[in-house]
Amino acid sequence: MKQKCETCEKCGKNAVFFDINLQLWICEECFNKEYKDLKVDEFIKRNSQDRYNEELNNILIAMEKLCDSIKESNNKRIEKQFKKTPYSKDLNELLSAMTRERLAKIAEALGIGKVYKYKKQDLKEVLLSSYEKLILDKFELLDEGAFKSLRKYYKNHGERILDNIGDDEGIYIDYFVEIGAIFPVENKDGNKMFLMPSVTQELIKLLEDFQVRRKIKNNTKIINLYRGMVRAYGLLEVYQIVEFVKQYLVEEYDHQYLVNILRESSKYSDEYIIEGAFVFNSNIDNYVSLYNDINRKMKNRDYRKFSESELLSLSKSNWEVDNSYAKDFKRGFLKYFIMSEEEIDEFLKFLYVIVQEKSLDEILSEIKGMIQEEEAKEIGVDIIEKYVVNLPIWTNKGRCMKELKIK
Repeated sequence: MKQKCETCEKCGKNAVFFDINLQLWICEECFNKEYKDLKVDEFIKRNSQDRYNEELNNILIAMEKLCDSIKESNNKRIEKQFKKTPYSKDLNELLSAMTRERLAKIAEALGIGKVYKYKKQDLKEVLLSSYEKLILDKFELLDEGAFKSLRKYYKNHGERILDNIGDDEGIYIDYFVEIGAIFPVENKDGNKMFLMPSVTQELIKLLEDFQVRRKIKNNTKIINLYRGMVRAYGLLEVYQIVEFVKQYLVEEYDHQYLVNILRESSKYSDEYIIEGAFVFNSNIDNYVSLYNDINRKMKNRDYRKFSESELLSLSKSNWEVDNSYAKDFKRGFLKYFIMSEEEIDEFLKFLYVIVQEKSLDEILSEIKGMIQEEEAKEIGVDIIEKYVVNLPIWTNKGRCMKELKIK
């Protein structure tokens, strides 16, 4: 059995799936071609449930291991590049100084196919000739937060010192470097900074157009709906979440455009991750296990339908501590217990994650063990229960315990 764990045996790209039937590694693009019409329910009808679960698990586990390996190697890239990149805003000069591997990563991030067939010089020329169109396409998929961060480089003449970039923008740096919008360098004083090529700065001027800004505003709503769904449901297949989002949009959108928004935003989001055909909450360690739990527990039930306002509320970064149930929790808890607001917020975030893994009885039993006084124990448990039973549960397809009356 021939297996190239990091190379697609169909086209030569980096592989992320292992096809258990064909016994070969394939990339995401080939996977989409091979399985684009695959529906889980139809697949189950054609195959026994046991075989289906075994094959799906093998594909997902292999995919997960490969992606983890890729992420680990990518985490080291930027620090090494600061000293290797010339202090220049000329795109040709910046690309010329790069290794072929780094050029290939930018090319792949911009959507250039079959990069494995190009030598370094040829790959650089392909990048230079297609850069403007491809990176504009990426910019037009951004949300308002990412776009605002991008414009700061342009407004500062294409230069920003790393230490002056706020934590709220740090999440965008890797993505902008990945697509070749900015380049890590060291200036003559040894300061780590990022440069934006002159051609990129000129392109950003084009984004001041009203229609483009309107598009980015709409992107923001779409991405927030994705965020809300991932917080409520935990895990969905990519085609599912896109179909769900369409129900909340007034304008008609091309399906692939909505997929592209989801995939690109996942690269600068710390809230959800995409691996292969799945998108899932970043708090999830084992999405394969969760997928199986959902199918086992709620196979014949639909996902809970949330209103648009509910999803947009769920999308907020501090939803766990700012929703109405959290506010009631804080008011009640502070009457009887001494805790700082920061400690309570951390506790609420902990409860949101732990309720996805344990039953209500298990959670309350653990809480009782933490509180010594009997009267305080009952009060604390009552306040916590009122919060926990109203949280959306991933294995319940977004339904809370209160809706299902589950303990």
